[in-house]
Amino acid sequence: MIMWVFICPPATLLAQNSYVIHSRDSISLQVNEYGHGKPVVLLAGGPGFNAAYLKPVWEHLPDYRIIVPDQRGTGHSGMIKIDPRKMSVDSYVEDLERLRKHLNLKKMVVAGHC
Repeated sequence: MIMWVFICPPATLLAQNSYVIHSRDSISLQVNEYGHGKPVVLLAGGPGFNAAYLKPVWEHLPDYRIIVPDQRGTGHSGMIKIDPRKMSVDSYVEDLERLRKHLNLKKMVVAGHC
């Protein structure tokens, strides 16, 4: 498992577009995009995983715009110390709603992996 972390490059290096959005409680959330077409938000497992392990997913879906946010406590999200009070389902849903608004989408397709 440790070797996988070292050989798996950061998702930001693989992204075609990379940016940061901010949660209601001021947590910086890194977002990476891959491909072009219909947008699909892909949620990686966590906490702490580098979303680059999902590379085979976005490589095999070239007709989609795969949007991969680093959720709270994962990847390059801005939580220096994980606070269990900020790691709630409601907080995750609020973060996804902020992402939806940032993307200017009325609806979005969401797929997850754990």
